[in-house]
Amino acid sequence: GFPSGGKEVVFKDNYANLTTSNVCSCTIDDGKTVSISSGNSLGIEFSYTGAGSLILEDSASLYQSDDEMINTGFAVIKRNSSPILKKDYTYWGSPVNDQKLIDLSPNTVTNKYFSFDYEAKNWFQENPSNNMIPGKGYIIQGPQNFSSYLPAKFEGVFKGIPNNGKIEIKLGNANFGSLVGNPYPSALDADIFLTKNRSKIKGTMYFWTHNTPVTNLKYSSDDYAVYNLLGGVGTRGALSLGVNETIPDGTIASGQAFFIVSKGAGSAEFNNSMRIADRNTTFFKPFKNKNGIEKHRIWLNLKNSEGVFKQTLVGYIHGATNLYDEDYDAESINGNQFVDFYSTIQSKKLVIQGRALPFVQTDTINLGYKTSVAGNFEISIDHTDEFFDDLNIFIEDKDLKITCNLKDKPYSFTTQQGTFSNRFVLKFTNEVLKNGTFENTNEKIFVSSKNKIIKVISTEGLIKDLSVFDISGKLLYNKNNVENSEFQISNLGISHQVLLVRVVLENGSKTSKKIIF
Repeated sequence: GFPSGGKEVVFKDNYANLTTSNVCSCTIDDGKTVSISSGNSLGIEFSYTGAGSLILEDSASLYQSDDEMINTGFAVIKRNSSPILKKDYTYWGSPVNDQKLIDLSPNTVTNKYFSFDYEAKNWFQENPSNNMIPGKGYIIQGPQNFSSYLPAKFEGVFKGIPNNGKIEIKLGNANFGSLVGNPYPSALDADIFLTKNRSKIKGTMYFWTHNTPVTNLKYSSDDYAVYNLLGGVGTRGALSLGVNETIPDGTIASGQAFFIVSKGAGSAEFNNSMRIADRNTTFFKPFKNKNGIEKHRIWLNLKNSEGVFKQTLVGYIHGATNLYDEDYDAESINGNQFVDFYSTIQSKKLVIQGRALPFVQTDTINLGYKTSVAGNFEISIDHTDEFFDDLNIFIEDKDLKITCNLKDKPYSFTTQQGTFSNRFVLKFTNEVLKNGTFENTNEKIFVSSKNKIIKVISTEGLIKDLSVFDISGKLLYNKNNVENSEFQISNLGISHQVLLVRVVLENGSKTSKKIIF
């Protein structure tokens, strides 16, 4: 029969295009080849053996759950980089034992293979004939036969016995950066890696991305995409359909290396509990709100019309405070040569800032930037979580005494070169603006609370839907198809809280009102 859980599978002949299967163990006979198709996975409960060859096409996975099992079978693992030019560097980690650097990219110039020396805080030139150490990260320049102008994907090929089980990589002293790499032929869950290594490393990963645009913009640049438990930030705007494929999604693909920062001397650990059987791609794919953890986030972009781009993320998550938190705040290391854009707290420049829950509408967040390019820029919302759909998001320019609702339009401004760490404030209320700045529905929908009864009256049209949230964003009440201009809500079973009442009218107008209940 076909491979399935609980079966010891032996391949006696060649087998092309194996799709996702789970087995007890797998053996491939001498001289035979089994290929796993792109996007598929082979899950093995115990070990992989035999004298044949297992081929993993790009984004295919070999997944194992038992740390104690030892593989003896041979594998060929293909991994496509993001599009690169001849002089671009790609960050690699080996999923197999005894992989020589030069065999991964034989057409690279011999002095362009590097690892990172955390003690010297600088790059270390590797001998191309050196074996790649499992768990260690390396950077390799593109092949000499690649173009200097037209980017293309590079196919790296790893050949050897697939790594499995617990793997440790030594770290430097506190605040030392280390370049590490996924040591397995399957993807890793970034959240589990960060959580299990919480006592050893700060809670941020930095992924190098090549940001070569579709059109030849003047200031296009490469940069680090950043991820922590709050989420990730990308290195360019969405190219189409509002999807930004440079934003890390909480997945570390096979073959991918990244920077982490140590809390002190020790070792970072990889083990099979962190491995996942799917989503083993080089490109980051959107993956919303993993594990059901409550997160309310806003991604902001700073850009100009000539290709300068930087993204920052602010959000609210349980466990964070409004002070600096190593697990939820990510400092900017600014690989972008033209611009940096960040929020600030305790004199730190953060590319990701986690704030405390419950959300308080009067909260404010300082924003700053650094630019080597003068001229016209704009700050805009890239996207938000649903929690902010009916809340205004303002940017205040303290230099010009201007406040703009980013929900209505991006904020455009002119700047000189330099560092401006206190120019902007992000906030969610604005007492200075007149009522006319808000949706007109605000003047025609009335919400009141008395004797534990919420009363909603619309003078503009019939009410379609009503929702009530607490200040953390938890849904307390929902009523669809009201079809009336007045409605009362009672028996909520709560008291002494600030509530947010969202009202949607039959004509499509909507607004939110804050009340004391």
